[in-house]
Amino acid sequence: MVAQNSHEAIRQIEEHPDLILLDIKMPEMDGLELCRKIRNFNSKEGPRCSSSLTI
Repeated sequence: MVAQNSHEAIRQIEEHPDLILLDIKMPEMDGLELCRKIRNFNSKEGPRCSSSLTI
């Protein structure tokens, strides 16, 4: 799955992907904010969200 922006990514999370890669500079909402929303969405079950920085 590929999302063009954060709102598409939020809709796709309902399909429970095994891995989510986020760009910090995504349009409409940055990757860190989206990661916080994913954590709230999956707070009781589902994938864990962790942050990583690569240069």
